[in-house]
Amino acid sequence: MGEGYLIGCNKCATKKDIDNAYTKHSNNSGNIFNISIGVGMQCFCNEQLEEIYKNNDTMTEDINIDKIIHKNINNGFKFTKYLGYNPYYCENCKKLYNHFYLEMKKDNKIYIPEYICKKCSHVLKIIYIEWEKYYNENKIIKINLNGEDKILLCGNCGNDQFIIMGYYNFD
Repeated sequence: MGEGYLIGCNKCATKKDIDNAYTKHSNNSGNIFNISIGVGMQCFCNEQLEEIYKNNDTMTEDINIDKIIHKNINNGFKFTKYLGYNPYYCENCKKLYNHFYLEMKKDNKIYIPEYICKKCSHVLKIIYIEWEKYYNENKIIKINLNGEDKILLCGNCGNDQFIIMGYYNFD
């Protein structure tokens, strides 16, 4: 089972931003984030992921990445056990995205998709959110990016304080 969080900037998030945050392709200004972490019943192991792609379905929702995945499958790559939804961060425009993380391996070659920021076209970096520190640090969300501790900033106003507006489990 996966878990999700809806977080919003406590300075500039509006009711409209919050209402739009639950839509699959919400296009907010960087002040509301819907973050899913982990896997649900749709895809919780590498064998299921392989079956999804054999049926020409997708988990990445990115046509270019899916083409590479299909090419890799045809060339003998196998999915590893490392898969699931994770937050990705654009250091340039301070936006969080939610993408499906996966690894494929053949011999000593490993493929991990690179997701691109829809706003500025920079390569997104996977981040790890330190939720346990959130509750003790004045609504500041600490993230770990490339092994470096940082603070999540609102992509709209630069504020560093967020409110957890919702929590959910998904299958």
